[in-house]
Amino acid sequence: MGVSGEYRAAVTYRNNTEETAFNFITSEGGQIWRTVTVEIAGREHPIRYQINGGTLTNMTADPETATLTATINSTAPGALVVELPRSIIQSLSEVGAPTGGNDTDFEAFVDTEGGIFDETMTNRTVRELTIPFDQGAEEIEIVGTWVVPEFGAIAAIILAIAIVGIIVATTRYSKFSSFLPRH
Repeated sequence: MGVSGEYRAAVTYRNNTEETAFNFITSEGGQIWRTVTVEIAGREHPIRYQINGGTLTNMTADPETATLTATINSTAPGALVVELPRSIIQSLSEVGAPTGGNDTDFEAFVDTEGGIFDETMTNRTVRELTIPFDQGAEEIEIVGTWVVPEFGAIAAIILAIAIVGIIVATTRYSKFSSFLPRH
């Protein structure tokens, strides 16, 4: 089965026939990278993942606890492989900062139990975790030190506007000892 497509399998035993249909998609390395969209503060952020032994049904983020939560439907023992973009979630020695400090380990919990996981790849833009789970697992939490803060971009815009306003006011009214308009 090296060809992607929809397949139908039929089995007959003692005059009883059962059929099923399924999609098969080939990819390099046997796994397909999929993308889930996580909404944080009204903005959508894509996160790539692979899963075997089940399906990912949802992923959410909580900036206050620096946590990504994956809801899964596990039908067999398997693993979730997730690429964590550094622009979305970090685990650094300087808590609460998106940059600075050194990489530290994330924490992973499978159904509230501390999990064993591997950081299988890291570079300047992403860190990749492989988190194994047992059949029947429903939730995987990944805890770091920082998740995209609420109003992060808006706060930067407001700061820039405030600085420009101060510069304009200082330049315009600098000839007087008070901020009274010129006549």
